[in-house]
Amino acid sequence: MQYLISSILLLFVLNINAQETVKSKEFKYTKTNEKTRFLGYLSTLNNVVYIDNDASSEENHKKVMDHIKSRYEYPEDIILSNDSNEIVIQEQIESLVTTVSLGVENSSDMKYNFTFNIVDGEIKCTLSNIQLGNIPILSNDYEMEWTDSPGLYLHRTSGKPRKTMLGITDLKIENHFNTLIKSIESL
Repeated sequence: MQYLISSILLLFVLNINAQETVKSKEFKYTKTNEKTRFLGYLSTLNNVVYIDNDASSEENHKKVMDHIKSRYEYPEDIILSNDSNEIVIQEQIESLVTTVSLGVENSSDMKYNFTFNIVDGEIKCTLSNIQLGNIPILSNDYEMEWTDSPGLYLHRTSGKPRKTMLGITDLKIENHFNTLIKSIESL
């Protein structure tokens, strides 16, 4: 009897571990249960995506560097660190966050770090330090103010989607990051 209980417990633990090792292949916003009184429900972007392939770590490193060099005229300006197992870039994209309010479209810039962890057969892509930029309205200073972004509030407090954001901003951001992943995969 004890053997049967131990076997069932072992299968249960293995099943839980197997579910945790699912590797995401694309960036996607997911609605959370976190609710703020005036803003609504928070939706967060999964911050880790894996690119699986049959290439060696050297070939994967070359793929990532080729991608970076093809996108930027001066890639050395965005590369924060570069070694054989990891490349970190910091990128700023203009008007990536868009909202529509009373027929007026407002756009904000986004700045983030993108880390590529490189091993044989896999590139782990991690987004971190996501910040939104706004130019202050009430001051004469036109310097961009950056605020940390935990995610987007795509649903109202009632749970209904915000028509001014859902399908606009979330898709624009998801498409931006997923295009980066696809362009690295195609190299």
